[in-house]
Amino acid sequence: MANPPSIPSPCNSFIATTQVFVEACIPTRISATSCGNPRRFPPGAVKMATTNPESAPSAVDVQLNAAAAAVEAGDSATALQIYHDLAELNNATAQFNIGVMCEGLEPDLADAVRWYRLAADNGSAMAQYNLGLMYDQGRGVEQDNKQALELFSRAAGLGHAAAQTNLGVMYDSGQGVPQDVEKAAEMFQRAAAQGNAVAQCNLASMYFHGIGVEQNFEQALTLYAMSADQGNATAQAKVDEIFEVLEAAARDGADGAAT
Repeated sequence: MANPPSIPSPCNSFIATTQVFVEACIPTRISATSCGNPRRFPPGAVKMATTNPESAPSAVDVQLNAAAAAVEAGDSATALQIYHDLAELNNATAQFNIGVMCEGLEPDLADAVRWYRLAADNGSAMAQYNLGLMYDQGRGVEQDNKQALELFSRAAGLGHAAAQTNLGVMYDSGQGVPQDVEKAAEMFQRAAAQGNAVAQCNLASMYFHGIGVEQNFEQALTLYAMSADQGNATAQAKVDEIFEVLEAAARDGADGAAT
């Protein structure tokens, strides 16, 4: 495989999907109930909700699960009351979930920003990611690449794969930061190792073209296939293109040998 097949330029895909509720309670619609402005809460340690089935749920976990059940049942008022009570105790999960509810209630984006900021400052990677998206998109705040970069960096440092992927895109394109394709590849590698399909596709393209990493067509194909197996249409199209080119090359080689 001396020459690379002719494949389109890198994916460079950015993840723009908002992180949703902790405890996987995702409502299709939330009734128009005011989520309220955050009060000033004292700084302190934050206990995140556990998802370990082998450990007994704490009192906070029970309340978080009750709020999640209320959201699922369409009772946003009850959920908000529970979340507000926990938020007063500086619980980052509750603060984050209030932010999610605010973001789903136009025009409460400014409230969503405030709640996400509280949760982000209390160490919630999901809040840091969501707030980074809002700065990237200019929703509820003035668009600010540097703020988006800083928030994605914080979430990435806590292992948030989507934040790592978006950070990689920003380094790759020089968005809000000097372009650094090696750093971009590092971020994609970290997210790809966690199974992030977009990162796998982006990293595959970098391996294919030798951008930020040593060119390696086999590694590129492996990563494209891994991403495609998760339903990434761009990666699947690239896998198909690579095989088509390889098959054409094999036919040409066979024809040349025959003559």
